[in-house]
Amino acid sequence: MKPTDLQLVNFNWNDKSSKKTHNFIVTVKYKDHRVFKAKNSGDGTPNEYKPFANQSKSAFEREFKFIADKSVDYVESFNKDFHSKVIKHNAYGNLCVDYVLNQLINDHFIKELMVSKMHNCIILLDQTQRIFEVKLRNLEQNKEFIRKKVLAGDYPEFQIMNDMDEEAQLKIWRSSTN
Repeated sequence: MKPTDLQLVNFNWNDKSSKKTHNFIVTVKYKDHRVFKAKNSGDGTPNEYKPFANQSKSAFEREFKFIADKSVDYVESFNKDFHSKVIKHNAYGNLCVDYVLNQLINDHFIKELMVSKMHNCIILLDQTQRIFEVKLRNLEQNKEFIRKKVLAGDYPEFQIMNDMDEEAQLKIWRSSTN
């Protein structure tokens, strides 16, 4: 499973009640198919998973097990340290689903910030994966000027992140050193 196979829709988040964890209610979809609802009160407890309206208990359990198995596989390949810790727990499938959903929620907020910055600034990435914001008037004209300078080799240590696709931007933004 790729994290992009899961989607969070009808995402309701409460900033004021998010203390130790995110306070949210969301419908989870797998490849555009609703699978269950998830929620958390924001007080540090694990996520709760429930059927969506008109979903039978057996359908919910089948769908949740499928997503849990996919989440375990994803966590095992993506974060071996976390996987080796949770595999010892009885509810390791739930913990892996929690991990994936929390990553998706965090990505949601990273994307919001990233898109806002991309619309208002020129974002440069250096060779050490540091991100720099350049705030200039007439953004498009200045972006073209900087693009020409980078392509001409005047600034070989920089890439213009605004020109990358969103998945590449997100991967960099998530792992940037600064």
